Amino acid sequence: MNKLKEHNIITLSTSMYINLVLILETLKIQIAENEDIEPGKTIVTKIGRSTGETIGKLIHDYFTVILTDHAIAFNVFASLKGCYIIENIHARSVFFAEGDSGSGVYLKEDEEKPKKALGIAIANSKKGGETAVCDIRQIIDKFSLELYHA
Repeated sequence: MNKLKEHNIITLSTSMYINLVLILETLKIQIAENEDIEPGKTIVTKIGRSTGETIGKLIHDYFTVILTDHAIAFNVFASLKGCYIIENIHARSVFFAEGDSGSGVYLKEDEEKPKKALGIAIANSKKGGETAVCDIRQIIDKFSLELYHA
């Protein structure tokens, strides 16, 4: 039997490879950089399983979040550095609720600015109204990821 078929290896011609690379480059998601972020003014959006599409305002950058929900039971806690804090914009709706963990958070797109990935929503504050968001750049670096539009 042909070894290529055994291992499901696909060979691409140089032109096919170049076309594939060009297509992937156009599908790459832009990542928010420090110059894109202005605490107190930057508007963000996310789509969560529980809350659907919501918008919020970034109020703090480079914030350390300490997760303590299981600290007493397991005698451990997590400290996450370099997080963003997002606050609810609308009094009648929340930016984040249980079930939204892991939702992608993006800078709100407008005519002048494209949509850019900011991070992943992970937790609400105990006082409510604020959401912790992990910086996507740290996740990309740690796992050597590239993000693409579906």
